[in-house]
Amino acid sequence: MVANIKKTGKTNMAQFWKYNKKKKSFDSVKSVTSRNGKILEDKNLILEEYKNHYIDLLSKKEAETAEEKENEQLVNQLIHSLVTCTDNEHHRKTTVEDVQKAKKELKKRRARDANGWTNEMMINGGNEMDKSLSILFSMMDEQKKPPSMWELIKIKSIFKNNKKKVDSTRGLFITNVVSKLKEKTIKNRNQIYSSPYQCGGKKGRSTADHTLTLLETINRNRYLGCDTYLMFVDMIKCFDKLWLEDGIIELWRAGMKAGDARMIYEMNRKAKAIIETPCGTTDEITLYNVCKQGTVFAVQIGCKTMERINGIGEAAVTCLGPGMHIQALTYVDDISGAGRAETTNKNIRNCKRLEENKKASVNIDKSGIMKVGKNEDNTVTAEVKGGKLDLVKEYKLLGTWINESYDCENNIKKRRNEGEGALKKINQLTHHSKVGNQEIPLKIRLFKTIYITTLLYNMNCWGRLKKKEIQNLEQAQGNALKRLLRIPNSTPYKGVLNETGIWTIEYQLIYNRLMLYQNIINSDEERVAKKMIIELQNHWVEGSWMEKIKEDAEKIGIEIEDFKKLLK
Repeated sequence: MVANIKKTGKTNMAQFWKYNKKKKSFDSVKSVTSRNGKILEDKNLILEEYKNHYIDLLSKKEAETAEEKENEQLVNQLIHSLVTCTDNEHHRKTTVEDVQKAKKELKKRRARDANGWTNEMMINGGNEMDKSLSILFSMMDEQKKPPSMWELIKIKSIFKNNKKKVDSTRGLFITNVVSKLKEKTIKNRNQIYSSPYQCGGKKGRSTADHTLTLLETINRNRYLGCDTYLMFVDMIKCFDKLWLEDGIIELWRAGMKAGDARMIYEMNRKAKAIIETPCGTTDEITLYNVCKQGTVFAVQIGCKTMERINGIGEAAVTCLGPGMHIQALTYVDDISGAGRAETTNKNIRNCKRLEENKKASVNIDKSGIMKVGKNEDNTVTAEVKGGKLDLVKEYKLLGTWINESYDCENNIKKRRNEGEGALKKINQLTHHSKVGNQEIPLKIRLFKTIYITTLLYNMNCWGRLKKKEIQNLEQAQGNALKRLLRIPNSTPYKGVLNETGIWTIEYQLIYNRLMLYQNIINSDEERVAKKMIIELQNHWVEGSWMEKIKEDAEKIGIEIEDFKKLLK
């Protein structure tokens, strides 16, 4: 790659990332710590430990209480009804046009599946392949089952940290690429209802939605002189322990055609998996009724299960104004809520019902309650199956640290630490031996795309940042940039920015806030963040995010009303 850069004088970013991916080998280890704490060094014992770990990890949770057994029986009856009612159902043929439409959604440069197939094979396959795939998919719908070859999956096991413990690994599922195309054809012909309070796995939504909503709920309550109780709930191994049959019923309930819901069920009923570990590959294991992660509908099944938090028990509603009410917010398996103590108690009781009805388990160690304010004497007393949630002083919500003081100082400190890790990675990627004379241009480019993105992650959701906090961010950017480019620390900050073409943090935040505002205001009417913005415009709150947006617009020389016209 260095020779190509020297020859052309240009940097091809796709080639750059491909080169670095090749250089990064799959680290091999000589020993691991087993689940019972023993050090294993024999390769066969290590592979056996991995195999048993994933068999246990992906096994379905058994019903324990009478209520759980009753729910399991009900779900099994519904699955039987789904299968029975589709046995003689006239199947819908998959046309060539359906295949071609789904192909447009495929992404290039994705991993090969266990059979060696890649997306490029289908993307560049031409009309004959499209015809063959349409025939295959139509035959599947007629026979009500997928090809047995699709059962083969590969699970790449990686360590979550440097402790090299088998029970601290994450499995990356690599499933059949043709099966994903089939799923996309199913997705394109179904309109599935999704709760407006679920932002995970949904196009046009992000973690910023829930971060902004919770922060503005706190701000509004502070303006009104009320306390805010925040609930943060994390589920244990949500996708690994996902109850497949119940998730399929939830898809059916949300509007998926019965025949398509059955096909998704059949595609997940059986899997023959091999585990790729740092010590080698395990023997094949057979798994049943496992939601194959990495597929098109895996996230949808998880989201449908978790968003039932708002329909499974008590109505836990927080009023933010005459036209704005919010319920529990979900981002795939992360559940959060904001309101008074009574509302939070209802949300926690609903989480317990979710555990009982959906075979889920709340992770007590990673969940908590936070109180912002000092006026109310009411306390949160509700419990989940594992007990009472701890009262925490700070919590990391979807990448943003929120604390009981409702300031951003600690969040900035955490983001600076994350930025140091990003800076180290940039230095590794752009070493002179790898990129030659393109070292400096690449460092600047990656600084903008990696370091600044890490440092300012969801900072545009904060309505008010103190002057001291802005200066802290400016200092972080200046110091990091000087160290990256190896220039004296005494070099003027503004001079470095002028030479590199990087904006000050203040103006980057203005830009990011206005772009988030533009994204939200032009989105669909069901978006909770949009409803909140409209409510803030109609009922002005001092110190709100919308007040800051107005100031930002004026700072760059336009009125907020003129800015709205520009957005249209």
